[in-house]
Amino acid sequence: MIRTKVILVCLITLNLLVGCTSDKGKLPDGILTKNEMVRVTADIQLLESAQKQLNVSILERNKMRDTSYQILFNKYGIDSSLYDSSLHVYSRHPQLMAEIMERVAEQINKKK
Repeated sequence: MIRTKVILVCLITLNLLVGCTSDKGKLPDGILTKNEMVRVTADIQLLESAQKQLNVSILERNKMRDTSYQILFNKYGIDSSLYDSSLHVYSRHPQLMAEIMERVAEQINKKK
């Protein structure tokens, strides 16, 4: 009985270790590069910040945001699904996401 528990604990631990480290650093094809993510995310942050300053209804703000996002995505030659899937992938790699957000903050601070 104890031997079974020890084996089970070892298998679970091994599974967790392999699952947490197996694809570290590997990103799928078809997502935005880190540099592209920085540029697009910085523009999105600036856009959202500017729109929060407007004294308009939430409905109007949402319409403006959707239109502004479309203009922004067109500027970079991407669509919302590519940005969303890239964001999802990077968010599953916390270290990479932290690097991206640090560079986003630096880029925004340069524009001030």
